[in-house]
Amino acid sequence: MFLPIIQEGRNMSKMTYQWILGGISNDRTILRYCHNCGRKVSFRDSMKRRHNANGKKIFEYAIYKCERNHTWNLLLNTYKAGENIKISELEVQTAGIGDFDSIHLSEHRGGDIEKIDIFLEEVNGRWRMDKLLGDRIADVSRTEVCELIRQGKILLDGKEVKQNAILKSQQTITIIL
Repeated sequence: MFLPIIQEGRNMSKMTYQWILGGISNDRTILRYCHNCGRKVSFRDSMKRRHNANGKKIFEYAIYKCERNHTWNLLLNTYKAGENIKISELEVQTAGIGDFDSIHLSEHRGGDIEKIDIFLEEVNGRWRMDKLLGDRIADVSRTEVCELIRQGKILLDGKEVKQNAILKSQQTITIIL
């Protein structure tokens, strides 16, 4: 999942993303009854996420598919709509290999955004920080990501780390522009 939230502080504006990183194999399956197939079948997580708004709440769903491409939506979370979340700015994308559009640092540089936080809500599998960011930042190569990490412009939980740091759930990657 890829969910941008703009937050403004006193002196600094930042963009916050929430990511769920799935393993390369995408082996999340659930056995349940499919109304279209008429029997119990295995549903696989498509790694696509959907958000619906109802009043002051935002509902987040994972879209599962059976082998015949019938869908079932699993409720993941419910958020309260607030000042920091604007429905028109929500971009729901997935964080599996090649599944979502990349972040473009050039769009944020020179603007009001001075810092990008990426909150890793859930990490499944083994993910290296330099490889993930090299793949997901469109206008920066992996070598440039490694250099930014060495310069202290990319932090993990507010601390400088090595470029090959293995990511875990509930961590925050900070990119200082």
